[in-house]
Amino acid sequence: MEPIHSHQDSFQPPTGLDRHGINESDRQGTLQMLKNHLQAAVQLELMTIPAYLYAAYSVKSPLDVKRSILKVVKEEMLHLGLAGKHITPNAK
Repeated sequence: MEPIHSHQDSFQPPTGLDRHGINESDRQGTLQMLKNHLQAAVQLELMTIPAYLYAAYSVKSPLDVKRSILKVVKEEMLHLGLAGKHITPNAK
């Protein structure tokens, strides 16, 4: 009995395309789009963090509201770090 092979085992991409069917110029365009979106995400986070901090320190009471806003600030800072890490080459 012969082994069963999936159609992917014998797939050979057309010349000039990688195994996903993407050519190099499309790949470069896609990478640039990703970098642009990540840069926009960084800018968005940098705009929102000060507003959240201002709101948090403007709240007089109750304390749990201030803590909730500061928790959001920490999450925004995490998003900022993650987006920045992916933009920067060789980031660790």
